[in-house]
Amino acid sequence: MAEIELQIDSVRQAPVSNKFTLMLKDKVAERYLPIYIGKTQALKIKQLLIGAPLSRPLEPSSLDNITEDSKLVSVVIHKFKDNEFFAKLRLKHGSKIKQLQVQLTEAVIASISEEVPILVDKAVLTKSGIKI
Repeated sequence: MAEIELQIDSVRQAPVSNKFTLMLKDKVAERYLPIYIGKTQALKIKQLLIGAPLSRPLEPSSLDNITEDSKLVSVVIHKFKDNEFFAKLRLKHGSKIKQLQVQLTEAVIASISEEVPILVDKAVLTKSGIKI
């Protein structure tokens, strides 16, 4: 499975519908992966991008289950099915690589917090990406 590195381009709000879109951009080409997200997730991502701490209280997250002896190395968007993106955290535990399925927005938040790359399966970008 070939993977392409993405970067966060923006979090946009549609003026009429008030829906939020997370725009991820291919680091080497003019391709984007638009992902609709909820208001709460959009605000969290925006806060992290400007360096502000997340407001309290934080909701429980599957990220809380990562042990101290594991290190997050990347986030992978690996599937798009029924209008939903699926993501995994790629963790290094000793010499082994483990993967943990999480919600896409949790994965993006983890990538910002831990400063690790966001990768996407090439087939997902081909199917759901757009060229601008």
